[in-house]
Amino acid sequence: MPNALIAHPIVFSASSYVLRVTIGTTTENLTFSVTPGRYYWLVGDNQADASTNGGVGDLLRNLQTCIASHSDVGTITVSLTSGFRVQVVTSSIATINILWGNAATTLDATIFGWPQTDTAGTGATLTAPNLGRGLWRAGKPISEPDTRRRRVHLGGISESLSGLHRVSNFGTSVRQRELAFRLLQRSVALDEYATTTEPYGTWEQAWESMRLGRPARIYADETSRTSSSYSLVRTRSVSDPLARDPSTPLRWGVDLQVADL
Repeated sequence: MPNALIAHPIVFSASSYVLRVTIGTTTENLTFSVTPGRYYWLVGDNQADASTNGGVGDLLRNLQTCIASHSDVGTITVSLTSGFRVQVVTSSIATINILWGNAATTLDATIFGWPQTDTAGTGATLTAPNLGRGLWRAGKPISEPDTRRRRVHLGGISESLSGLHRVSNFGTSVRQRELAFRLLQRSVALDEYATTTEPYGTWEQAWESMRLGRPARIYADETSRTSSSYSLVRTRSVSDPLARDPSTPLRWGVDLQVADL
């Protein structure tokens, strides 16, 4: 069974940010554009920025568009590596560097897995050292129990004094699901145990987004991240589903209750 992934959105408060980039000997201030309050996802599925379901835009696409506006860029490609690190590649023979630490840069580097310091690349490829924001890699497949996506029938039954029963049917709800992740390492469960290269890759980070009522994407296979390979859900409970795994106190488990959007 493949390992699963839960993605949660990045939300910006401003419509544009500055990113200072050097390619070769040319340094320019570039504009990174987004829509305030809209959802963006660090998944690399190349979905265009749109308001569908609150936002479906792929942040790697936004970053690619931003860097591609450089006057000496060649062809720019921004993608996720197999280790889920953001990678920037230019076809230009010149060295590329992102000046995250420069006073002119206003974009948060940690979103993309960089520290807020200038990169020190020596070629046409830059790879972030850390996992970016908005991704929870359980390191496990979805576990049992898993109810799958089931419709809930809404209605009721009344009983008269004579024992007759009447059934009222009000229709069906959106599909709901209960699923679990078992035997989780503490480094993907709690912020206090997060590794230095995946500081935002814990369940606590994902839950901080989900508990606000924001949507999440569930990918049954973390290596398959297309525009149609995920379920878009919202939590049905505000109780944190993280607890010690019932089979061993050394590991953690998540029992998640969600509904389709």
